[in-house]
Amino acid sequence: MPDAIPPLTLVQRPALTNIPLGPFRWCDHAERRYSFEFVALPSYPEQVRMSALRRLWQGDLPLPQAFWNWAVAGGIAVNALTSILFLALIMADRVVAAFIAGYALSVPYNIVVVVGVWRSAGRYQGERRWADLARIVTVSGMVLLSVT
Repeated sequence: MPDAIPPLTLVQRPALTNIPLGPFRWCDHAERRYSFEFVALPSYPEQVRMSALRRLWQGDLPLPQAFWNWAVAGGIAVNALTSILFLALIMADRVVAAFIAGYALSVPYNIVVVVGVWRSAGRYQGERRWADLARIVTVSGMVLLSVT
């Protein structure tokens, strides 16, 4: 008869202490011998940590992504939501709050998008007419959305 098979263990206890597992680490607590604990992620290079909004601002996104995702889809969403909020606050006789909600949220977004698309268009490797058209449409669209 073969020897008794020991219970299945993934790793012995000393090897599990403080092993980073993404945003968690395996740690040893007195009341629960093994548990996960949330820890801060290690610092990554700037390119990895860069948020999509920062990449947009710097013009690091491809022009089609900057234009269609951020200027068209994002512009419609942000400006529609702030317009609805603006109208709801105006109807509730909250004029100051309406102007703050209507412009303090949408105008900064529109500025970031215009700068991002403009810079992405400057780095675009395709036909210049598409880059120029993206610039014209984005600037005119965001100005129109910002003042209405």
